[in-house]
Amino acid sequence: MDIYRYMPEKMKRNLRPRIMTLILVTFLPISISLIALSFTVLVRFAEQAGDRALHELDLGMERVERDAVSVEHYADEFARRYLTEINAEDGIGDAMLPYDMIGDLGRWYSHLGLPGFVYLYDSAHEKSYIKYYGDTLDTAERERITAEVEMFAADTGSLDFEMRDVGGRDYLCRTYPYRSCKIGYLIDAAECVYNALEATWDDRGTVYLLTTHGTDILGRDGALEPTDRDFERLTAGSIRDEAITWRSKMTDLAVCVRYPRLNAAPAIPAIVWVLLTLSLGCLFFLPLIYKILRIEVLEPTDRLAHALNELRDGNEDYRIHETSLRYSDEMLLLFDAFDQSAEQQKRLRERDVQLVRTELDNLRLQVNPHMLLNSYNLIFALAQSKDYQRIQDYSLLLVQYFRYVLRKNDDFVPLGKEIAFIENYVEIQAIRHPGAFHYTSKVQAPCERALIPPLLVENFVENSMKHALSPGKTVEILLDIKREEDKVLIAVSDSGNGIAPEILEKLRSGEPYVDPAGNKHIGIWNSMRRVELFYGEKASFEIDSAPSEGTSMILKIPYREMEDT
Repeated sequence: MDIYRYMPEKMKRNLRPRIMTLILVTFLPISISLIALSFTVLVRFAEQAGDRALHELDLGMERVERDAVSVEHYADEFARRYLTEINAEDGIGDAMLPYDMIGDLGRWYSHLGLPGFVYLYDSAHEKSYIKYYGDTLDTAERERITAEVEMFAADTGSLDFEMRDVGGRDYLCRTYPYRSCKIGYLIDAAECVYNALEATWDDRGTVYLLTTHGTDILGRDGALEPTDRDFERLTAGSIRDEAITWRSKMTDLAVCVRYPRLNAAPAIPAIVWVLLTLSLGCLFFLPLIYKILRIEVLEPTDRLAHALNELRDGNEDYRIHETSLRYSDEMLLLFDAFDQSAEQQKRLRERDVQLVRTELDNLRLQVNPHMLLNSYNLIFALAQSKDYQRIQDYSLLLVQYFRYVLRKNDDFVPLGKEIAFIENYVEIQAIRHPGAFHYTSKVQAPCERALIPPLLVENFVENSMKHALSPGKTVEILLDIKREEDKVLIAVSDSGNGIAPEILEKLRSGEPYVDPAGNKHIGIWNSMRRVELFYGEKASFEIDSAPSEGTSMILKIPYREMEDT
């Protein structure tokens, strides 16, 4: 929706009401929406935390289950290596061989990195060999575990994982019976689970190991109360506690984690609390925020806008001159930069105007004596031949010529007047050099209103006539002017003798040419200087010439149309 639709046109363009409208229509609703969103997140995050907790539990326990089940691979490796020994009718014959077998079995098991132990039970001699990993056990604990292992190893026949209490600790047991012996892996279930979940749950809840049959519940904090031994009750949770459960798909092991629901609050991202605090603070401090914006932004921008309008209206002497500490250092720096820029712009403009006028006066001084001398000589020659009609025509052309050249205070003239002056000049040259030139001009109608510096195009045409003149030959001179987007393209070409390479190189490098006699040729160079002074980088000039093939000059300047009066 357009928030400025119902505002008056003047207010739409003013920064102050735009900021106020922006605050009321966007900032205020956003703050209220953020408050509602924050409270919604706080209410619902406990539920989301449960989902994340279940995901974390699944990842940790699946890794434990994967490692536990992978013992199948090592049991197969062991069976293939000792196939003869484990299937012997009279038991393991070599007394040292069980030590090698338990050593190999232990090395394979150590790759898993699981706490617990492996055992090998020699059925013929009723003797157990045990290799421990994980916690360090003293002699008494080792003897107790050895005795218990010999007891259940002698009669076990299960090939599935089962939970066993061995030496007062809870192990996930897997036994492989063979003809001469039995081997088994016992994984410390509690230690393994707690290691997997320690980073996530160590300080957030209580972890319980239990069986899917609900016959054995092992609490992390010790023995459970009798009422807590109910499997369904333990995993159902309560008003105070949240409970999540993971059940193995391959064993009868299950894990239940119970944690207070309020423990989810610290896990809420800090950004939620930040957004809630900022949103509430903005509502209470909205007037203060606007006051700060008014002093730090609105008032300084109003001052700058007013100063720019003064310059645009032609008041080049307007300056801000602000030194008050009311505004920030950055704004004072902008004010000072504006004053310096305006002063520099004024000086540059005065200098450019003076340079342009100097160059124009210099051009007039160069043209006038030269043209006068040539005209006096021609009039004298016509008087000797008593060609009074041509004297009259020539004199009238000279009047029009000098009236245009000697005009004052005209920095720009319409291109149409310049074209008329060029045609006047061409008629003068036709009287001076009959049959020497054939002049053609093609000018698009809109270009006649374009403003250009006076004598700019004429100087190019005059240069072509002066240097293209060839006795006994008619030189073609073409003036082509057209508009290309925001540019005026002025092309002057001739079929004369062309420009010598050394002169052409000087012109392209922007330097005047000085001939061996010391004479300085500044016609085209002067025009190029004037183009640079008036237009700078907005204009471009190209010159192309070859001996005996003619010369082509192309000038592109910004299109600026004459205003109607």
